[in-house]
Formats: sequence, C-alpha cells, structure tokens
Amino acid sequence: EHRLILTGTPIQNDVLEIWSLFDFLMPGFLGDRKDFGKRFRSGVNAGRKQGSTKKDRDASILVADQLHKQISPFVLRRTKDQVLKDLPSKIIQDVLLEMSPVQRRVYDEVSGGVDQCLSVQGGEGGGLAKTFASNVHQLAKACTHPALALRGMDPEALKRIGLEGGADAYDSVEHSPKLVALVEVLQQCGILAASTEDEDDQSSDLNSPAHQILVFAQTKAALDAVERCVLDPRGIPYLRLDGDVNPERRHKVAMEFQRDPTIPVLLLTTRVGGLGLNLTAADTVFFLEHDWNPMMDMQAMDRAHRLGQTSTVNVFRAIVKDTYEERLMGVQRFKVGVAETVVSMENASVKTLNAGDFVDLFGGREGGDGVAKKKAARSVVEELERNWEEVYGGQYDA
Repeated sequence: EHRLILTGTPIQNDVLEIWSLFDFLMPGFLGDRKDFGKRFRSGVNAGRKQGSTKKDRDASILVADQLHKQISPFVLRRTKDQVLKDLPSKIIQDVLLEMSPVQRRVYDEVSGGVDQCLSVQGGEGGGLAKTFASNVHQLAKACTHPALALRGMDPEALKRIGLEGGADAYDSVEHSPKLVALVEVLQQCGILAASTEDEDDQSSDLNSPAHQILVFAQTKAALDAVERCVLDPRGIPYLRLDGDVNPERRHKVAMEFQRDPTIPVLLLTTRVGGLGLNLTAADTVFFLEHDWNPMMDMQAMDRAHRLGQTSTVNVFRAIVKDTYEERLMGVQRFKVGVAETVVSMENASVKTLNAGDFVDLFGGREGGDGVAKKKAARSVVEELERNWEEVYGGQYDA
C-alpha cells in the first residue's frame, strides 16, 4: 500500500536519477522518461555545457527550481548539521597549484591542448569516445605526477619533449606539485619534520603525531607514487586500502588505523575507502585526485567527518591550475548545485512546507492578486485530492 525510499544521495551525476526514484515511488508522477528528459533534464543540463551563457545557466536554475517545487511535498531531508548539533565543522580548502616545468611539457604533449581534448568534435563512433577517455586518463596521470604519464609514452614522444631519460629520471617529489603540497600538509600535521635540521629535535613528537590523515586518490598508481616518493623515503608509517585488499580485511585495516595513533597516514582509493568506513581518528583529509561524481568525494571526506569526530576536519583538495582538473571541479560544483536546488534545505521539515506554495505546486497561480489570494484560500487538502485524482486516478488510494 505504501512505498518509501531512503537515500543520502538522491542526485549524484544526473537529474534523471530523481526520475528513477520517483518512477518507483509514484509511477507516472514525473511522466515517462522521455517526457521528463524534454521537460527537465535537457533544461537543467543546458547550464553545464561548455560555452554555455549566463542566460543558459540562469534558465537551468529555473528548471531545477521547477522540479524542486514539484517533488518537495514528497521529500523529507535531514542533514548531519541538523541532527548532530555537536559535530565539529568541516573546512574544505582548494589548493591551487602551478605546474612544474617537466609537468607542463608532459601535459601539453599528452593533451595536445586541453581545450581540444575536452571539446570532442567530429565524427561519431566508439573509436572517438575511446580516444577521448584515454586522453582524459592520461591527463589525470600528468596532473598527479608527470612520471605516471611518461610511462605510457613512446620513445618518439619522449624525444619530442626532451625527456629521453624516461619516467624513472623524473620520479621524485619536486616534479609533482601535488606531492609537494602533500609534504607541506604532513609537516603542518606534525607527521613530518619541517626540515632535516628539525628532525632530531622533533623525533619524539613524530613518533606520536598530533594528527592523522586520510589520503585519497582515484587510482592505485597514484597511491604507489605517494608511497614511493613521499612515505617510504621518510620512514613514515602508513596503511593502505585499495582494490587489492581483500574485502574481509578492509575493516581490520580501518580498525587498526583507528586504534593506533602511531600510524599517521592511511592511503585509500575513493571507490574502495570512500564508503561504509568510520575513520574519525583522522582529522585531516587530502585529495590527490578527484571524481567526476562529486558525491563520491563528499562521501570519502565524510569518513572522518561523522559521529564520533571531536576535532575540526580539514579537507585539502589539490588542483593543478590551467588543466582539465579546473573543468572537472567546475562540473562537480554544477552537479552539487543542481542537487541542492532540486532537493534543497526547504525540505528539512514538513513544517516548512508553505500551504500557499503547496497549492501553487499542484494548481498554479494565475491572474491578479485577488485571484491569487482566492486560490491560496482554498483548502489545501481539496486541491491535493483533485490533482491527485487527475494524475493517479485512484490507484494509490489507501
């Protein structure tokens, strides 16, 4: 007789996801998939296209707001800051980084110009899509550490950019701004001495640092680079969670990190370590790479920012300037904006539903002020019953 959906992420990548939820909850309420695409999806997505104008973006927000008004009577939203009043704050900082000289040469060679790679034009077909995906994957490697991208380049390309030495010759911290930034954060956390001169004086403190940190990346190769260039040479203890760790052992690794303050670093891939783990021993989170789905990154940082956390959580997102990563973060912001608009804080409580807005949602308000006031004065229940009957024809009557 009743259907209920419980979700923390009603929209992750595409507004079509909300249609899927409501198609189960109340079939036909948002029309069929094709109608929904024409009425809402195309309008919302117009604002995210490359080259979209301010008018396109404003229109996108209006369409998202229209969808919000239609679904809001059936959505009840609770957020952590509402139910966990004593939860410490979470501070997200975007660390914008300049490319190193070697990184710039590698990036330009791989991309052939970032705009050309991100603006796929020309013929159709799987070959083009495959090339595009491969290029973006290589761009991600170049942004993380140029040595990762160099390993996939042929000798002719290496000669063309003057890096005949290959990946091993440039596999160090100084060629990766992201690893340089990570070293600085480790120093701020007291996990790493600020200088070699200070290392002896701080040795006792470093054995039990004041902070623990989660380091997230999209790929195992990026975590390998952190191990190889940052942690192992400096003797920093760490644990690791990625796809190679047996699912049965993952919880044990997480608990070991939680219980042992002498292990200051936990390396994780976002897809493996970003869900279902309680890692409140850490109060610092560092994102080496970023997901196209912003909710994956949000879930990952909330491994530390959750019930049981007693300290302010600092989140650092390393972003290389003038690269595809700036575009990626723009897409992330757009997706979060759409989700917040469609399922906004106005849905925090049933008490926040305004009766006039409720009538406006189903019947609409037309005409002058007198007409509007007259329509607002109608019984909300009568208005709802009339529209419910039109839409569902009694199929959901209790």
